Amino acid sequence: MKNEKRKPRIGIITFHRAINYGALLQTYALQEAVSRLGCVCNIIDYRNPRLERLHKESKLSDCRNLKDLGRFIVYSRYQNEKFKKFRDFSSKYLELTRPYKSIDELKIDASEYDSFIC
Repeated sequence: MKNEKRKPRIGIITFHRAINYGALLQTYALQEAVSRLGCVCNIIDYRNPRLERLHKESKLSDCRNLKDLGRFIVYSRYQNEKFKKFRDFSSKYLELTRPYKSIDELKIDASEYDSFIC
């Protein structure tokens, strides 16, 4: 029987949920590079509350004044399509963990990984 070496488990912690091409492509490229080095790689699905508020689908209920309403009417369709495409790409191409909402939740599962890249 062969003595197989266990592949190192690497967790990547980054702001991958931003609706930003650079952030998402950098996350994907890093995941692919680490995987090609022979590691098991996961993107830690940390949900930063501030980023979650900034990068979300546009809703009519978010409008606080006439200016917001005007922006919603003009831009919401485009923004929501873009949001959906980013989330679809993430779910299709990123090896995501379960969602984490705090550092305490991350600490519980930290022993599953050999190293983290931040």
